[in-house]
Amino acid sequence: MSRLEQPTPQPPRWADRLLEWFCAPHLLENVQGDLHEEFFYQVEQIGVQKAKFQYILEVLGFIKPFAIKRKPSPYPSSNTTFHPTMIRNYFNIAIRNLAKNRLYAGLNIFGLTIGTLCCLYILLYVQDERSYDKHHTAAERLYRVTTELNFPDTKDPRRMSTCSPPIIPAMQAEFPEVESSTRVLDPAPFGVERYLFKVGDKVFYQNTGYVVDSTFFETFDYHFLAGNPKKALNAPQSMVISEALAIKLFNTTDALNKTLKVTGQVEEETYKVTGVFNNSLGKSHLMPDFFTPMNSRGMGEYVRSDNSWAGNNFLYGYLKFKPGTDVQAFEAKLAAFIERNGGDQLRQMKMQKKLFLQPVRAIHTSAEGLEVSKGTSERFLNMLLLIAGFIQLVACINFMNLSTARSTRRAKEVGVRKAVGAGRSSLMGQFLSESMLMTLIAVGLAVPLVWLLLPLLNQITGASLSLQLTQDWSTWGIIVGLVLLTGVIAGSYPAFYLSSFNPLSIFRGMRDTKTSRGAINFRKVLVVSQFVISSVLIIGAVVIQRQLNYLLKEDMGFEKNQKIVFPVRANESRPQLGAFRNRLAALPEVAGVTGMSAYPGQFVPNDISMYKDGEDMNSTTVIRFAFTDEKFLNTLKVKLLAGRNFTARDTSSDEFKAKVIVNETVLKAMNIPLEKAPGMVLRSDRGEGVQIQLTIIGVMQDINFERMSEKVVPYMVRVSPPEFLPQVITDVTTTDYPVFVQKAQQIWGELFPGIPFEYTFLDQEVAKLYQAERTFSDIIGTFTLVAIFISCLGLFGLSVFAAEQRMKEIGIRKVLGASVGSLTGLLAKDFIILVVLSICIASPIAWYLMNQWLKDFAYRIEIQWWVFVLAGLIAVAVAFLTVSVQSVRSALANPVKSLRSE
Repeated sequence: MSRLEQPTPQPPRWADRLLEWFCAPHLLENVQGDLHEEFFYQVEQIGVQKAKFQYILEVLGFIKPFAIKRKPSPYPSSNTTFHPTMIRNYFNIAIRNLAKNRLYAGLNIFGLTIGTLCCLYILLYVQDERSYDKHHTAAERLYRVTTELNFPDTKDPRRMSTCSPPIIPAMQAEFPEVESSTRVLDPAPFGVERYLFKVGDKVFYQNTGYVVDSTFFETFDYHFLAGNPKKALNAPQSMVISEALAIKLFNTTDALNKTLKVTGQVEEETYKVTGVFNNSLGKSHLMPDFFTPMNSRGMGEYVRSDNSWAGNNFLYGYLKFKPGTDVQAFEAKLAAFIERNGGDQLRQMKMQKKLFLQPVRAIHTSAEGLEVSKGTSERFLNMLLLIAGFIQLVACINFMNLSTARSTRRAKEVGVRKAVGAGRSSLMGQFLSESMLMTLIAVGLAVPLVWLLLPLLNQITGASLSLQLTQDWSTWGIIVGLVLLTGVIAGSYPAFYLSSFNPLSIFRGMRDTKTSRGAINFRKVLVVSQFVISSVLIIGAVVIQRQLNYLLKEDMGFEKNQKIVFPVRANESRPQLGAFRNRLAALPEVAGVTGMSAYPGQFVPNDISMYKDGEDMNSTTVIRFAFTDEKFLNTLKVKLLAGRNFTARDTSSDEFKAKVIVNETVLKAMNIPLEKAPGMVLRSDRGEGVQIQLTIIGVMQDINFERMSEKVVPYMVRVSPPEFLPQVITDVTTTDYPVFVQKAQQIWGELFPGIPFEYTFLDQEVAKLYQAERTFSDIIGTFTLVAIFISCLGLFGLSVFAAEQRMKEIGIRKVLGASVGSLTGLLAKDFIILVVLSICIASPIAWYLMNQWLKDFAYRIEIQWWVFVLAGLIAVAVAFLTVSVQSVRSALANPVKSLRSE
């Protein structure tokens, strides 16, 4: 073949295919042509092989972002829907629409503001309640040891948050998984509710502190302003005090090494301040005013000498595990641990005992019984979150209703936008931006309102929240999340509905009947939903208030009204207790005086397992007991059913033999006939041949010493000398309490000089037992009013719109002689029907929810039929008043104005 007949060299085919695969179609022709021309030129200059290599390099070098092929979008307008310019346009249009429709915008924004205010506060409250004990360095490794006891006479085990004194030290010694441990003793259940502090001329009572092991601050984290947390509790008679107590005692936080005198657990003792702390790190379920070490005198001495593995479960025990510890595997070892150390004691006392581990972070929102501090139940928090969601949903429903109701006024706007090329996504973006703008405005108004109303809201919930936007960034997370969620929920349906209009039908003046009817039905569903929520809350508020009144007014077995309690806390005052009671009894306003170790409303820590003659410790009954005197029954008006009352001769210092008065529940539990009870001997074996013998001399009616949500437990009282009965209860006949209290204070000053005077009313102390129910009732009542108010805003807006739509009809009817009343009924009828329907739906829902709530009470009301009728009447009355305002206004309007164009 001649040279002229040789084929023209071509670029590598695979390189051309690579270029065609990745290069954008609008660039391919020009790029490929230029590369081919360059290739043929290089063939002549440097040869075929080098030209091919150069071509490949050129193709590879052209793989750049601007030249890469992109998959075309099936929605031509989607790439501009969320462009910053389009978003700015959406908000400009939204602002114009808000300005043009001020009434509807105002109703929406006002409703969203009120709903957001309540919702935001509840979210902050729940967040605060769930934040306890999360600030500790090893919070996820901190656990509390809890106890479950099983007695022969009880079917249900008794669960408690405490454990016996030797358990925690033994765990520290036996298990290498335990990094550190500590015990906490709260003396309050044992009668030491407050301590008497003396510093110079200052003498005052302070809420009790905790007695803890020296390792406490190795296990828990507290911010120390002064002192060394690792050594602060090493020495006996040392004390770590809070910042507030330091200022109260010494007018400064610089209190290190200062001394103070304290009377509480024992006689007056001198303590040295070895540390000052505050709670700036975060909230904890352990937040006392002060800590004292377990190696001090007083109750610490008793704890250190106590080797009871079965009983005496009065300490809170905490463990901090080493990193990587399998907590479940550790918990599985506890059965063998308790058997190894306390099996003999448990078998001797005929009881079973199990130990469990509870995360410290979960303590504040769970209740095991005998908690060291007041907590909040998780179910209560979940219910609050549900209420918050309901209120915000009601506000969102208002937005949906008013937006879809006014759809006809925006139909032409949608048609024009679609005709000039706007896609559905851009229309949805526009309507969502309107809802987002309203939500932003509502939240912008709600946040300062929450800050202003915090004192009132905290009073309702019993909380101590503070709004710290510059310090707590999680609050901003809640606010932003609330804006986004509310904006999307409120604007979602209007956006879908309005963007679905057919432009051709709009310009022909026709309506999409199916779509329009669907929107009307959906609005009815929303109105019904609003009032279902409101009606459920109304019924709930009525039932909760009735149950609370029942608890406070029901006969508890004793008379609590006109009873004034004088607690004598200082041990140095105990010898004068008898004289104090006698002086009070001599006053003309006093019908009776008694002394008790714990009065009704206080926790009774003492209990004992007893059996009757003919039985043994295999058939014991756990009986709680308190100490009192012979005036107890008469002063509290407790009815004696059999036997006799105490006399002064029944007082005995022998703790192993005594006379007692028992309640009816003791007889039922031990199967003792009422007529045979007086004279019956109850026994309890304490080991090593020691036996307690108690003789029943009387039977009193059942009395509720604690909450009526609990069943009455077996209970008895025994007499004790006056100096051991620090709670002095007076039965007064006068209602002029200030005069009587002044007389009592004068007697107090003569007998207890230098000791602060205190008193309380027994009925108020009993009422404190139901503080959680009262708080829940206040919350439900407040937020019920809010939900009704927001629902009425939406109903008012819809009634305004309905009246505008039917203005000509109203004019014609009025010309033909229709009265104002008939026109008002005509406009209100449709809404009232929806409200009645909502009551029918809400009633079974509310009945179920309230029955579930009432199950927690041993003594409860029955939900009567009239509760549902009352709730229905309230809802109908509120709805009618709301709708009739606009209905009457429309009915009174001059028909000439509405018919002029006809």
